[in-house]
Amino acid sequence: MYQQMIYPQTAFGAVTGQASSLGTAVSTGTGDTQSGAAIGHIASSLGAVLPYQAGLHFEQQALNSFLREPVSSLIRRQYDYLSANATKSDQLTACLPALAQAAQAFGASDFATAFNYAYQIHRCIAIAALTNPTLPAV
Repeated sequence: MYQQMIYPQTAFGAVTGQASSLGTAVSTGTGDTQSGAAIGHIASSLGAVLPYQAGLHFEQQALNSFLREPVSSLIRRQYDYLSANATKSDQLTACLPALAQAAQAFGASDFATAFNYAYQIHRCIAIAALTNPTLPAV
Protein backbone atom coordinates (compact mmCIF):
# COMPACT_ATOMS: atom_id res chain seq x y z
CA MET A 1 0.00 0.00 0.00
CA TYR A 2 1.37 3.38 -1.01
CA GLN A 3 1.13 6.24 1.47
CA GLN A 4 1.89 9.77 0.47
CA MET A 5 3.74 11.86 3.02
CA ILE A 6 2.39 15.34 3.56
CA TYR A 7 4.94 17.92 4.58
CA PRO A 8 4.06 21.39 5.90
CA GLN A 9 5.91 23.02 3.02
CA THR A 10 3.79 21.04 0.56
CA ALA A 11 0.53 21.89 2.27
CA PHE A 12 1.33 25.58 2.60
CA GLY A 13 2.71 25.63 -0.93
CA ALA A 14 -0.69 24.41 -2.09
CA VAL A 15 -2.35 27.28 -0.22
CA THR A 16 0.09 29.70 -1.79
CA GLY A 17 -0.65 28.35 -5.25
CA GLN A 18 -4.40 28.74 -4.74
CA ALA A 19 -4.19 32.21 -3.20
CA SER A 20 -5.00 34.22 -6.28
CA SER A 21 -7.97 32.01 -7.15
CA LEU A 22 -9.21 32.37 -3.55
CA GLY A 23 -9.02 36.15 -3.86
CA THR A 24 -10.77 36.05 -7.22
CA ALA A 25 -13.55 33.84 -5.85
CA VAL A 26 -14.15 36.22 -2.95
CA SER A 27 -14.17 39.29 -5.18
CA THR A 28 -16.49 37.63 -7.70
CA GLY A 29 -18.94 36.47 -5.03
CA THR A 30 -19.07 39.79 -3.20
CA GLY A 31 -18.29 42.24 -5.98
CA ASP A 32 -15.60 43.75 -3.74
CA THR A 33 -12.35 43.48 -5.68
CA GLN A 34 -10.25 45.16 -2.96
CA SER A 35 -11.25 42.64 -0.28
CA GLY A 36 -10.70 39.79 -2.70
CA ALA A 37 -7.22 41.06 -3.53
CA ALA A 38 -6.42 41.51 0.16
CA ILE A 39 -7.55 37.98 1.00
CA GLY A 40 -5.53 36.62 -1.90
CA HIS A 41 -2.46 38.51 -0.64
CA ILE A 42 -2.92 37.21 2.92
CA ALA A 43 -3.42 33.65 1.71
CA SER A 44 -0.29 33.85 -0.46
CA SER A 45 1.78 35.02 2.51
CA LEU A 46 0.93 31.83 4.42
CA GLY A 47 3.52 29.99 2.40
CA ALA A 48 6.22 32.35 3.69
CA VAL A 49 5.50 31.71 7.39
CA LEU A 50 5.55 27.99 7.94
CA PRO A 51 4.78 26.74 11.44
CA TYR A 52 8.05 24.83 11.62
CA GLN A 53 10.21 27.73 10.51
CA ALA A 54 9.12 30.47 12.88
CA GLY A 55 7.15 28.29 15.27
CA LEU A 56 9.78 27.67 17.93
CA HIS A 57 10.12 31.34 18.84
CA PHE A 58 6.34 31.78 19.02
CA GLU A 59 5.92 28.55 20.98
CA GLN A 60 8.44 29.78 23.55
CA GLN A 61 6.63 33.12 23.85
CA ALA A 62 3.29 31.36 24.27
CA LEU A 63 4.69 29.03 26.91
CA ASN A 64 6.30 31.91 28.81
CA SER A 65 3.14 33.99 28.82
CA PHE A 66 1.13 30.94 29.91
CA LEU A 67 3.49 30.01 32.76
CA ARG A 68 4.44 33.46 34.09
CA GLU A 69 1.54 34.05 36.50
CA PRO A 70 1.03 30.48 37.80
CA VAL A 71 4.76 30.02 38.45
CA SER A 72 4.98 33.39 40.15
CA SER A 73 2.07 32.45 42.42
CA LEU A 74 3.61 29.05 43.23
CA ILE A 75 6.97 30.53 44.14
CA ARG A 76 5.37 33.22 46.33
CA ARG A 77 3.25 30.67 48.23
CA GLN A 78 6.24 28.36 48.67
CA TYR A 79 8.36 31.25 49.90
CA ASP A 80 5.69 32.18 52.44
CA TYR A 81 5.35 28.57 53.62
CA LEU A 82 9.09 28.02 53.91
CA SER A 83 9.66 31.38 55.62
CA ALA A 84 7.17 30.44 58.30
CA ASN A 85 8.13 26.78 58.73
CA ALA A 86 11.70 26.10 57.56
CA THR A 87 13.08 26.35 61.10
CA LYS A 88 10.72 23.57 62.23
CA SER A 89 12.16 20.87 59.97
CA ASP A 90 15.48 19.98 58.38
CA GLN A 91 13.54 18.59 55.42
CA LEU A 92 12.08 22.04 54.78
CA THR A 93 15.48 23.69 55.19
CA ALA A 94 16.70 21.40 52.42
CA CYS A 95 14.09 22.98 50.11
CA LEU A 96 15.60 26.46 50.36
CA PRO A 97 18.31 26.05 47.67
CA ALA A 98 15.67 24.89 45.17
CA LEU A 99 13.56 27.94 46.07
CA ALA A 100 16.53 30.22 45.35
CA GLN A 101 17.08 28.45 42.01
CA ALA A 102 13.37 28.79 41.15
CA ALA A 103 13.50 32.52 41.88
CA GLN A 104 16.67 32.87 39.81
CA ALA A 105 15.13 31.00 36.85
CA PHE A 106 11.97 33.11 37.13
CA GLY A 107 14.06 36.29 37.17
CA ALA A 108 15.77 35.10 33.98
CA SER A 109 12.33 34.53 32.37
CA ASP A 110 12.99 30.78 32.20
CA PHE A 111 9.51 29.89 33.41
CA ALA A 112 9.66 26.22 32.43
CA THR A 113 12.75 25.70 34.62
CA ALA A 114 11.19 27.76 37.42
CA PHE A 115 8.08 25.57 37.21
CA ASN A 116 10.25 22.45 37.44
CA TYR A 117 11.92 23.79 40.60
CA ALA A 118 8.51 24.79 42.03
CA TYR A 119 7.31 21.21 41.52
CA GLN A 120 10.41 19.84 43.26
CA ILE A 121 9.81 22.24 46.16
CA HIS A 122 6.16 21.18 46.36
CA ARG A 123 7.19 17.52 46.57
CA CYS A 124 9.74 18.36 49.25
CA ILE A 125 7.16 20.30 51.31
CA ALA A 126 4.46 17.65 50.85
CA ILE A 127 6.75 14.83 51.97
CA ALA A 128 7.96 16.84 54.95
CA ALA A 129 4.37 17.67 55.97
CA LEU A 130 3.31 14.03 55.66
CA THR A 131 6.21 12.73 57.71
CA ASN A 132 6.14 15.47 60.35
CA PRO A 133 2.67 15.99 61.91
CA THR A 134 3.74 19.25 63.57
CA LEU A 135 4.04 20.97 60.19
CA PRO A 136 0.97 22.63 58.68
CA ALA A 137 -0.51 21.04 55.58
CA VAL A 138 0.54 22.32 52.21
